[in-house]
Amino acid sequence: MTDSMQLNATQEKLLNKHLHKIKAETMRQFGHRSDIDDLYQVMLINYCVALKKADLSENFHSYCIQLGKWACIREINKSKYFSQHHMFIEEFEENLDYDSKYLHSVNDTLEQDLAMTDAVKKIVKLHSQLTPQDMLVVNHSILGDTKRCTTIKLRRQQMIAKQFKDSVKELLNVA
Repeated sequence: MTDSMQLNATQEKLLNKHLHKIKAETMRQFGHRSDIDDLYQVMLINYCVALKKADLSENFHSYCIQLGKWACIREINKSKYFSQHHMFIEEFEENLDYDSKYLHSVNDTLEQDLAMTDAVKKIVKLHSQLTPQDMLVVNHSILGDTKRCTTIKLRRQQMIAKQFKDSVKELLNVA
């Protein structure tokens, strides 16, 4: 301790007199924890700091114990935050490899989607070049609609649909 934090003789006597009470209170409050020795040290240090500030004519012991308990709780919260933060960093590092593999698969999927989008654009362009009557036949054929255009013979409808399908295959280079 620095000179300003050293206890005078009266305060030292009071500290020695209450050491067993401080240990008992630390055990009562935090005895279930594995870091009880560290918390006892925190309690003692903060008890001494509070004892230096306390009015010794009043109930100084309760005041000093309360400040010590609060310091222990702050210490526990700091250690919880640190351990949670440390666990988060470890988990993040473990997931980096998985994320990079995932990103590669997403990239491949996006490339496939772009290729599919280009193919759809080409098919739409091909479809827009059909006559309105042929569009109607192709739409019915694509939708699997059982209703046929009554103005066009069935054989002609089948031929139009087959020509469109062949054009799409040729456009997409599908054998």
